[in-house]
Amino acid sequence: MNDLEKAEAIHKRMLNQFGISELIKLNVYKDLALALNARDYADLEENNIYINPLFSPASQSDLEINLPKGAKIITLDINSLKHLSSIESIAIILHEIGHALNPFEKGENGEFIADDYAIDRNYKAALLKSLVSCKKLWPSEFDKNITEKRINRLT
Repeated sequence: MNDLEKAEAIHKRMLNQFGISELIKLNVYKDLALALNARDYADLEENNIYINPLFSPASQSDLEINLPKGAKIITLDINSLKHLSSIESIAIILHEIGHALNPFEKGENGEFIADDYAIDRNYKAALLKSLVSCKKLWPSEFDKNITEKRINRLT
């Protein structure tokens, strides 16, 4: 799969144009597209997984496609991603794709499987950095036992 085909494939998984432009500004969009391979894109399509970059605390967007029943939507908070480096943001998105591909894996095992999805795409160091950053930025969400277990597993 060449770079143009990857660009077309990631575009098909995105639910709003404004979100795409924001991910481009954050230097996330292109590298996310390149981080995935042909099998990854096939998995996203087969599992009806879409990405919807939005702004917190609330925003709206017009969908230009009809989503299939049972579609899985990964919602990205652009305002949160702005606090992280582009490589950390990509690692987080890859982690979330790992969750979407393994919806029945919960708890610690689910986190580790989702981490492995990012690791398998060479984002181990970025994932570790993102966990450390998120723990500092949002301690109420990330200063937890599971975060420590994930950090220890990555070091």
